[in-house]
Amino acid sequence: MEVAQQAKTRTVVGSVIDFETGEPIIGASIAVAGKSVGTISDLDGNFSIRVDGDNINLEVSFIGYEKQTVTVADGKKLTVRLRAVSELLEEVVITAYGSGPRKDLTGAIAKANVQDMRKAPVFPVVFFNRICAELNAPYVVIDDYKWAFSAVEHLIRQGCTRIVHLAGSEDLLIAQKRKSGYMDALRKYGLPVDEALIIDCGIMMEKGIMAAHQILEMEKLPDGIFAVNDPVAIGAMKTLQKNRIRIPEDIAVVGFSESKEAFIVEPNLTSVEQPTFEMGRNAAQLLLEQIKHNINNDDKMPSKSIILDAKLNIRESSLRKTS
Repeated sequence: MEVAQQAKTRTVVGSVIDFETGEPIIGASIAVAGKSVGTISDLDGNFSIRVDGDNINLEVSFIGYEKQTVTVADGKKLTVRLRAVSELLEEVVITAYGSGPRKDLTGAIAKANVQDMRKAPVFPVVFFNRICAELNAPYVVIDDYKWAFSAVEHLIRQGCTRIVHLAGSEDLLIAQKRKSGYMDALRKYGLPVDEALIIDCGIMMEKGIMAAHQILEMEKLPDGIFAVNDPVAIGAMKTLQKNRIRIPEDIAVVGFSESKEAFIVEPNLTSVEQPTFEMGRNAAQLLLEQIKHNINNDDKMPSKSIILDAKLNIRESSLRKTS
């Protein structure tokens, strides 16, 4: 009688780093055959997991990066290098439907060519989270200005007086509004708007890392950071911590977008939570309304816009006062 052999269990160790910069990527997810086996929380990007069987392929992924599949080798430490996806993919999110050719849409996520889209056949289009001001189309967003103002106001109430803004691309309307909210909050509380404290970052984690090095070179360090999004905030946070800057005692940090990584970093990141489920549901409803409308007639369907509420989730990364 043959005895079935038990699958071999082994420990796999390794690290996940950025392909270009070599910086560790915290928050990366590791899966085997589509099933999650762990999430990296180590500040150096290291992991240690147990897997069953031979010829195991690990699937490593992180938001803003291309997924990487690596084969486990006995006794060898793995180094997984993730390549960042082009920031162009983050510029405009378009949900589209139509039976005609989609020569002007490069997918569900695309950079809008406004002039070409105006000439294109009529498509039901809904913008969510980010909008294209040049196109008269329905959208579902939050008030980015209001919640950026609220985030910076929170830092000021925690005693911060020298607050850096890690700003997104000026091409992005949401980045413009978050920057405006930052500046107006400073003005309300009588703090100067110092252009030297506004660092253009983009939206990727490695840009936050680079910005942190700029901060470390400042003659006088800031006592607060408001970042355009969570990845930028986390990149800055972990780099500052590696250089013995205490968060939030030395520098308090607030992000924006409430990513899952906000709960993984230590200390947990204060962030603006967007109602993503509600945004998706409302965007789908608006899209269905357009589909039902006879888009071939001469009467254009009026554009409808929805602005949803959000929430500032205050956590340890910005709490400098206990009362």
